[in-house]
Amino acid sequence: MGFWGAWDDVTVSCRAEDGCARMNEEVYAQKLAWFKQNERPEAVLLVAGDPGRIKIAVAWTSLDVRAVEKPSRLLGESEREIWDWLWANAHYSLDDLAERSSLTVPLVQ
Repeated sequence: MGFWGAWDDVTVSCRAEDGCARMNEEVYAQKLAWFKQNERPEAVLLVAGDPGRIKIAVAWTSLDVRAVEKPSRLLGESEREIWDWLWANAHYSLDDLAERSSLTVPLVQ
C-alpha cells in the first residue's frame, strides 16, 4: 500500500442513469489521482514532528475510504478548492479512524 493508504483503494462507482453524478465521479477520480501523484512531499512535511498527526497518517493507510455515492459538482479549479472538494466528497468512519490511531474522535476531526 502506498503513502496515500486508504486513498489508494478509493473507488468511484457509477450507474448509467446517473448522468451528472457520473461526470462528477469521473472528475473526482481524476482530481484524486492528480493529488496522489503530486502531493507526497507536502503530506510528509505536514505530519513531521506531530505525534498525533503521525498516528492518524499511519491509521489512514488501513482505513476504508470511498467517494460518496453522488459527488457534488466541483466549482473551482484552484488546488485548494479541489482539495476541499475531495475531502467534502470522501466517506470514511471517524470512529474507525480514532480507534485505529488510538486517539479520540475530537482529535481526529
